[in-house]
Amino acid sequence: MPSLDTTTLCIEKLVDKFEYEFEQPLLEEMCSVGKIKSFNEGEIIMDTGDVLTHMPLVLSGSVKVMTEDSDGGELLLYYLEFGDTCAMTLSCCTKPSKSNVKAISESNAEIIFLPVQKMEEWMIKYHS
Repeated sequence: MPSLDTTTLCIEKLVDKFEYEFEQPLLEEMCSVGKIKSFNEGEIIMDTGDVLTHMPLVLSGSVKVMTEDSDGGELLLYYLEFGDTCAMTLSCCTKPSKSNVKAISESNAEIIFLPVQKMEEWMIKYHS
């Protein structure tokens, strides 16, 4: 469980960025169960085959999401920026599963990772 200081800083950060998108109690829950991580440019955030237990929500920076083509080369799917989450993760967000994409930090980035098992609960509990 995050420390009070970490949770308070998280809430302040999320309120600053998402106060018009998400309700305050939801932001508080996101901070109580989520984990904010920073990534340097070029750092792998998620690799093909990783078990998806958390949904990423980009707080800053840019993330490149790719998959492999039939020849084993990288095929760009899309970029994620502030406020974006990975559509590939959302498609399986009610239970952990293996990733079929690779995500690399295109610039220095900050991401909060939210447990996938909370998504369905929050969709029912909160309007935002």
